[in-house]
Amino acid sequence: MEKMKEQFYQEKPRFSIKPENIIALEELMNYLENKEFFKVLNWPLEVQGSGRIIEGDNFEVRYPKGDKFFSFAAIIHELGHLRQDEFININPEQSFNIQKEQDAYSRGWSRAVKYYPEFIERLEGEFQKCKGELKIEDFNSFKDLYDFFCGTIDINLTLEKLGDSYGINKEIEALKLAGIDKFFDKINRNKTGTIINEEEANDLIIRVSENIAKE
Repeated sequence: MEKMKEQFYQEKPRFSIKPENIIALEELMNYLENKEFFKVLNWPLEVQGSGRIIEGDNFEVRYPKGDKFFSFAAIIHELGHLRQDEFININPEQSFNIQKEQDAYSRGWSRAVKYYPEFIERLEGEFQKCKGELKIEDFNSFKDLYDFFCGTIDINLTLEKLGDSYGINKEIEALKLAGIDKFFDKINRNKTGTIINEEEANDLIIRVSENIAKE
């Protein structure tokens, strides 16, 4: 009996995900402080989110409760951030944050495919149905959309180049010069009108997170 108890405690994952730590972000203007800035750029809710460890060993995932496919792309990316610091080798010549974002996109996708392949297959089937109904024009697959979504990295790169002293108008100008407004427009015109289902989002987050806890 003692050996069984010892084995249980050894095998129990150190990390966990609690339902209350899965948070859907529903309103862009309540989440972001400078309303005018985001209105001018037509900033989509779907590019918001975070994945991190809180209170010691608990995962927290915040995701946009926006249009279905872009919101799932955001979730998959944020899942790439969980426990990321344990695995990533930082290049001292590259921005730490940018490198983490790049890693999170590739790590998040590989985790989703590895730990919940049937979910990704189902999502792809739903994507193709919307594609057939001409609700999506600019992407051929969900993976194609996800790879495009990696362009959120350019937002950080652009703002980083401005340095510490800049105003709102300078930010807007720089982001437009970098084509971020066109990036946002492509997201907005390929929305299907279907909002992500919280139960499905929780299902994906919990399944993948439980496996990340065992890595």
